[in-house]
Amino acid sequence: MKRWKEIVGEVIGARTAPERFERGELCISTLSSVWAQEIRLRADAILQRLNEAAGEELFTSLRIVNARSRKEPSDSSAAQKERKREVACKPVSVNVEHEELKRVLDSVFTKMRSIRENLDE
Repeated sequence: MKRWKEIVGEVIGARTAPERFERGELCISTLSSVWAQEIRLRADAILQRLNEAAGEELFTSLRIVNARSRKEPSDSSAAQKERKREVACKPVSVNVEHEELKRVLDSVFTKMRSIRENLDE
C-alpha cells in the first residue's frame, strides 16, 4: 500500500504489511512480536488514520499475525509453495466498496506478491 508507511510511519511500515481486509478488519503481518506489540499499542491511531485516508469509517479493527517464514522446507513442492503464496496474498479489495481505496489496496497486494515471489527465489 503506497500510503501504508505514511499511515504507520517509515520504521513500522518497513516491518509490517497489510495482508487482507474483510468486514472492517485489517489483518497485518509483522516481522516479530515486538512489532506486533507496537501495532497493538498504536491501534486506535492507526485505525483513525486508515479511516481518514479512506474518507469513511471502513476500518473497525486490526488483527496482527506473524509473517510467514521466507524459507520453504526442502521437501516442499512447487504446488505447496504456490498455495501458500495464494493464501498469504489473498486479495482483499473484493470486499471494499470505496473505489480509490480498492485501487490502492489492489496496487499494494500486487506489489506484496511480487516482493514475496522474489524472496522465495
